[in-house]
Amino acid sequence: MATHAQSTAHEMGVAADALAAHYLSAPARETDVSVALLTLWALDAIEAGRLSMDDASTIFTQLWSDVTEQQDGLDLAAEADELLFDGGWLHDETIGAAPDRARLRHLAHLILTA
Repeated sequence: MATHAQSTAHEMGVAADALAAHYLSAPARETDVSVALLTLWALDAIEAGRLSMDDASTIFTQLWSDVTEQQDGLDLAAEADELLFDGGWLHDETIGAAPDRARLRHLAHLILTA
């Protein structure tokens, strides 16, 4: 049986895959909001012990790759692009080089309140 952390990582991976699959057909604002919500979900799950930093980094790295490789996609807000990129470095917290979680939350909230 899957652990709670494995289940959360799987669910977030499914959500990230759906976001990437709809990137070309969704309005840019919708993608920005989705990235912000995914970020907040990941941060909350990390802090609650339901998601490892390694799993979060893997999810965001894959999503960043999936979105940036699509040539015809709309430009994301700078904050959303930064969340995608920085999310891939969450696992570096163990060496003191991870992005600041409070800053990531701030960027996500900027998107949601725009």
